[in-house]
Amino acid sequence: MSPTFTLNKFLSFLYFNKKRIGRLLFLNFCFFKEIRFFYFST
Repeated sequence: MSPTFTLNKFLSFLYFNKKRIGRLLFLNFCFFKEIRFFYFST
């Protein structure tokens, strides 16, 4: 297991799951924004 092979596998994984990861990040971002808004509004 060479480091470059692992990195390539990781990058290809990121590439194939780009849409899913992006959607997850977007959902988390909105979620935290809502929590912060709710927290500061009380």
